[in-house]
Amino acid sequence: MLCIVFLFHPTMTLESLNIFRCNQVDEGDNRMTKHMEYKCYSYEHLTWAVMVGLPILIVWVVGLPLIVLAILIKHRHNLEDWKIKKYFLVLYQGLKPDKFYWEFFNTLRKFVILSATVFMSSESINLSIFVVVGKFES
Repeated sequence: MLCIVFLFHPTMTLESLNIFRCNQVDEGDNRMTKHMEYKCYSYEHLTWAVMVGLPILIVWVVGLPLIVLAILIKHRHNLEDWKIKKYFLVLYQGLKPDKFYWEFFNTLRKFVILSATVFMSSESINLSIFVVVGKFES
């Protein structure tokens, strides 16, 4: 189950963020990207966002990785115990023992990149890259 969570994390992140995304169809007419029949910020759009997008973001994108990280932090001194290795080895295998958390930084990095991709797709690609990297130079 843990492998599935981290394997599908980028896909679930992208799909849940796309629920909040809107495209301009006509002058003053913005529509949901996923369901063009719904106007942005209409009752239907907000229903999709609150009932589908937000729970996925809270539970799958943020909640499950934080729970797993909390478990690993709690057991950071006995990562070689077979009970911990049995379930969590895939997350820290090949890393130095004091860097067991590195997969979670990668997950956070993917979330930031996907968020910038979704919400800044109408902006220039250079601006999106600068926002993700954090460098603003003229």
